[in-house]
Amino acid sequence: MAHIGVLKVLEREKIPFDLIVGSSMGSIIGAAYSLDGNLQKTEKMALRTSFHDIMDIAFPKLAINRGEKLRQMVEKIVQGRSFKDLKIPLAVVATDIGNGKTVIYQSGDLTQAITASCSIPIIYNPVKIGNRLIVDGGIKNTVPVAVAKELGATFTIASNVGFCVRNFTPSNIFQILMQFYQIQGQALSDYQSMDADIAINSELGEIDQMAFGRAEECIKRGEEAAERTLGRLKKRTLQKLKKKILRRSKSKLR
Repeated sequence: MAHIGVLKVLEREKIPFDLIVGSSMGSIIGAAYSLDGNLQKTEKMALRTSFHDIMDIAFPKLAINRGEKLRQMVEKIVQGRSFKDLKIPLAVVATDIGNGKTVIYQSGDLTQAITASCSIPIIYNPVKIGNRLIVDGGIKNTVPVAVAKELGATFTIASNVGFCVRNFTPSNIFQILMQFYQIQGQALSDYQSMDADIAINSELGEIDQMAFGRAEECIKRGEEAAERTLGRLKKRTLQKLKKKILRRSKSKLR
């Protein structure tokens, strides 16, 4: 949800986007913004979403959730629209659990791609797309800067919302597993953010991924993180623009 706060500040400052690359929850927020261009609508949706809206506990073969509620939530946002309906190009990043390769969707079934990108292994069933089982993009790309560059981005702004590494003594195997996931995810997020021209790091402390009741607080912290970065962002953007003008001038002189 902190991504929404980051977008609010960037939009207010009229920072233009040529491409949005979203992994996991970032693909949902990116799609919602890209489809409607309306952050107020996206924020209202976020504040109405609860834990029960995305969890349908069962014990199937591959996960503890069927993933049907997750897909239904994504459907409400997409409303039958496709990649062609996006006002800003969007790349949805996911992972093939069968071979560990990054999968990038820019066409095809938008709802299916986003649902797959958000399907955390063990928590949600993988999404079968073609002959592949597709899961959460965050396994390999928590902050998909490398994907943005692969797709041609020359100036990247990373929104790093981090993970929830707790300061506590785990007392059962589930807590050990979750803490392991958070530690690994935080390290990967911090590492991948370093490759961006500007990294906006939202400080969310011990707000975990399922704390939907704290969405408003997350959005606010995203705004605060973006505000702290504005000076550097404007400076780097101006430097980039000057270099672009200089290159064009030299080209004309030739």
